[in-house]
Amino acid sequence: MAKYIKPDRSSWTHDQLEHELENSMKLYRTAMKQYMDDQSTITAQEDIIKRLKEDAERLVESVIAEFRGKDRVPHFECQLCENSFSESLETVTHDADCPITLHTQLMNELGEK
Repeated sequence: MAKYIKPDRSSWTHDQLEHELENSMKLYRTAMKQYMDDQSTITAQEDIIKRLKEDAERLVESVIAEFRGKDRVPHFECQLCENSFSESLETVTHDADCPITLHTQLMNELGEK
């Protein structure tokens, strides 16, 4: 990375200083506009992520079924991939092509960015 060398402005004329100030202000306004645009994009993406998480919670609630066998112990199963029973909602495993798995992968990908 190149090192910035501060110019010696002691011999500059008033017009040169005004020109330098004008250029600096243009750069500042451009940077601030980019910053504001980036903040707007981040806010929109955070809103999408929030909605994706809410959608995932609704999806899980609607596709994970609870069963009780003769032992009256609850077991859970994904109705989309019909994966094997699990003893708790949190430990239900899904097939690689299950929409729940695909959604989880997408959320993880979003979290990395």
